Amino acid sequence: MLNESSLIYGGSGKLSIEVYLSDRIVFIASGKAKLLWNTLFENIRPSAGPGIRFNL
Repeated sequence: MLNESSLIYGGSGKLSIEVYLSDRIVFIASGKAKLLWNTLFENIRPSAGPGIRFNL
């Protein structure tokens, strides 16, 4: 943040999908994006990731 006099604003969104492979095993795919304005950095910052959850 090189310009200290400006206001940085934005928003974010998230999407998550869960697929039950069995009674206890769940596959998770998620993604999110952050939107930033009034900055020298990237305006859109996306990220995504998979995961596996075991329910006891």
